[in-house]
Formats: sequence, structure tokens, C-alpha cells
Amino acid sequence: MYKKSSVTIIILAILFATYSAMHLGPSWDTFFHYELGKERLDYLFSFGANKLNNNQEVIKYYPGSYATIQAFLVQFFPQKKILESIHFINLLFSVGTLFGISKIAKIFFNKVIGKITFFVCFFNPIFFGHMASSSMDMLITFCNVWLLYLIIKYLKNQNNSEKLNKYIILIALTLGVGLGVRLTFIATIIPFLLFLLAEIIWLKNFITENFSLKKFFFDLFKILFIAYFTLILFWPHTHDNVFILPFKLAVEGLKFPFGVPYVLFNEEIFFTRELPISYLLINLFYKMPEYLIISFCIYFVLFFQLGNFFRKSLKNYNSKIGLIFFIIIFPNIFILFSPYSIYDGLRLFLYLIPFISIIPSVLIYFLYKNIKKNSFKIIFISLFFLKLFYLYSFISLTPYQYVYINSFSGKFSENYKKFENDYNGVSIRELLTSLKKDNEIFKKNSVKLAVCGIPDTNLTMYLKKFKNFNYEIV
Repeated sequence: MYKKSSVTIIILAILFATYSAMHLGPSWDTFFHYELGKERLDYLFSFGANKLNNNQEVIKYYPGSYATIQAFLVQFFPQKKILESIHFINLLFSVGTLFGISKIAKIFFNKVIGKITFFVCFFNPIFFGHMASSSMDMLITFCNVWLLYLIIKYLKNQNNSEKLNKYIILIALTLGVGLGVRLTFIATIIPFLLFLLAEIIWLKNFITENFSLKKFFFDLFKILFIAYFTLILFWPHTHDNVFILPFKLAVEGLKFPFGVPYVLFNEEIFFTRELPISYLLINLFYKMPEYLIISFCIYFVLFFQLGNFFRKSLKNYNSKIGLIFFIIIFPNIFILFSPYSIYDGLRLFLYLIPFISIIPSVLIYFLYKNIKKNSFKIIFISLFFLKLFYLYSFISLTPYQYVYINSFSGKFSENYKKFENDYNGVSIRELLTSLKKDNEIFKKNSVKLAVCGIPDTNLTMYLKKFKNFNYEIV
């Protein structure tokens, strides 16, 4: 009965996410990446005969793995529904990410915490709001989560000849596709690499008995070879010299001005390359639901009690929870030394949300198991009602959950002064399709329209349905 209920709730949640995905407009880079992927796809199927469009310098710095895969999958959908198909494909990978983090939580702790993590992550507005609209960042998140899971499975199964090759190939493909989405993917997995090193040398939480270093280095060579091949396969600008050009373009890309020069952050304007180290913490504090913020505070208050409770049933609880916190904290170091611009709220740090979701899930499980104690019962019930309070806002914002700002930031109507909220511009669809033909704007002989941050095509695709509407985009 419990299993059937869980499956039913998951199906309903996915249907709700699909409904939201189908009502979103294009983000500012949706069609840029689709056209890039389509061009790479044509290039590959023509075995290099089709020429590449090099009219934009930035194109050569995109390896384009997911853009190409996405463009291929879109061909199986009706061509009149390209935007909806892109969103649906993104959504499928997002759901895959949820199952991945659920599996990690299950391996680290138990099955129940795995299921709680699934729903905590799903209903996080930062994660949910990007499930369909964000192509690159959600795929980075997908690869990030599944890479850690596959590394753990490799460590557990190195001596299992039937499973070993499967995990080697999957790790290599995940790594290759992740790097092929954005080369900075390598920075996001540094905690995994350090964990792998520590696990082999001294932790030994997951490692199989008789683990062979010689075999490990041979497997590592195979992984790097397949990952590198996967990376350059979708990157035709490197095909003239696959040994030098990938590294040359990677170094050049460090200096390329990706993104935007300025950003509104906490009521101040900053250069995107000069953001304060508090950028990540402040964004998380204001953009996560109240019950999650409070859950983290309670977790630290009950830190030792949680440790004592879980150590009775789990091995190596401290090192497992330590790894989760290290993954969450590490990007603050990345912000200090990153040569790239940081913008669009938490979009570039979307891969953290699944791991962040594990901590409150551990707390919720602990409180439930100790609910007979009055103090824990009060905390559990309080968090439950805070979650209900949040869910009202979550549903009210459909399908724009990613603009959510919690009550700690003050009046919601004033948040446009604090952060850039609809930075992807996905509300443009609702804005333009809600116009009625008797609207005052259509009575004018000519109208000038100004846009900021989104391409003109994101407007014209909706405006063309209005016959005899004379407008000029300035």
C-alpha cells in the first residue's frame, strides 16, 4: 500500500511538472542551443561535409553535446511543437536527476530518506522552476548526480566482472557529456575526485574488498579515453586537431565574456566577475522555502543527537554527511577563483540543489522516528505546517516557480528591487498570448517594442498571430 501511494504521488508530481513545462515560453538561449545542436547534428550525419556557421565567435567555445542530443530527440516530435518538445526532453532529464539523488540518499542512509529527498528536491522552487526551461544547467545537474552514484557503484563492484564494464562505460559517457555541456563541469566534480582519492586511501566506506589500484588506473585510462572521445565528437571546431584544439579553445574560453556584465544582487548592482563571496549563501537564504532554511538551522542545533541516532544503524555516518556538506560548501571557493561571470541567480549552481535536499530529508526522517518525544513532535508538526504554507506559494506561481522569494526578503511585490527574478524571460509567452485583439495597442498605426535580455525571435513567434499588427522592435 505504501509503495503504491509513493508511485501514485510521483506520477501526479510528474504530470504537474509536465503541465507547467507546456505553459512556459522560451528562455533567452533556448533556440540558440537548439539551432547549435541542429547544426552539429547535420554536421555529424553528413560526416563533416556540411559547413558550420561561424558567424558568432561564441559558438566555437560550446562543445555542444547536449544541444546535439536534444536536437536529435526533438526530431521525433511534431515540428510545430519544437518549444514544447525541448521543454519535455529537459523535463525527462530532470526527473532522471531526482531518481539519481534518491538513489544516492538511499545508498548513504536508507530507502525512506531516499524517497523524502526525491520530494524535497522536486518541490524546491529553484530546482522545479528550471526543470523544463534550463537545458545546459539541468543536464550539468543530471551528470553531476549520476556521476557520483556511478563512482560509488564502481567502487562497490570493481571485482564484479559482469557489472564493471557497464559502470566504466556509464561513468565515461556521463563525464564526457557533462564536459560537453560546459567545460566548467570539471570544477563541479572536484569534491567527487577528492572523495574518490580519500575513499581509496583511507575512508573505505564503499570500496570493495581486494580493491586493485592497478586495475583502477587501467579503468581510469579507459574512462578518460571514452569521455574525451565523447567530448570532441560533438565539438566539430576541434576536429582539425583533436589533440591541441580542445585545450586551446578551453583556454581561450576562460577570457571570453559569457553572459552579462552586470547583475542585480541584494539591491545592489555588481560586475558579474566581481561578486561577493556571500553571493551563493544569500541567494540560497532568500530563494529557498522557509521550512528548508529552518530545517538547516534545526539540523545544526540537533547535530550531535542526529549523529548518535544514525551511528546506531549506519556505518560511517560522519564521513557521508561530511561529503554532502563539502559538496554544498565547495562552490564558494569556486566563486573566489572562477574566471567566468556569474549571473542568473542560482541557475549556474543548480547542481547543488539535489545535494542540499538531502540534509532536511535526514532531519525529517530523524524527527519522524523520534516523534514520541514532545519536543521533536512540535518541531515535526511546525515544519509540516510551514511546508503547507510554502506549497500555497509554490502552486500559485505555476509555472514560474523559479521566481520564488521567501518571506525573509520582505514583501514579494518589492522583490524586483532585490534580485533579477524572471531572468530567463519564460513569462513572455503568457504576456503576449494573453493580449486580446481589442487591446489598445492594436489600435495604433505603428508600435515600437523594446526588449532586454531576450532575442527578438522570442517575441515575433507570438506576435505573428496578430494580423495587420505593425510594430518595430527597437
